[in-house]
Amino acid sequence: NIYTPLLHCSGILGTCRQRLLYIMVKLGLNVEIKSISQSDILLADEVFLCNSIKGIMPVYEYLLPDSINYYSSPGKITQILDNQLLKLNQLENAYE
Repeated sequence: NIYTPLLHCSGILGTCRQRLLYIMVKLGLNVEIKSISQSDILLADEVFLCNSIKGIMPVYEYLLPDSINYYSSPGKITQILDNQLLKLNQLENAYE
């Protein structure tokens, strides 16, 4: 499963998020928009952030007051999404 935060928890409905949601659906990935807890982040195999300027930014560590959780980022899904986002952006730029 891929979780993305509810809009009131994540800022704005940006173009990068919209494109990634489109890509995930096209790839047949199970995407769930939900309130994301600290335990969701700690149990995740991969974590990334995104925006329209930098694209996908893998998270390598998640700091808590009493521990650090490390991820072997970018993971397989993160890499696939990053490649697909790059292709979509290049396709759109070709028509501008």
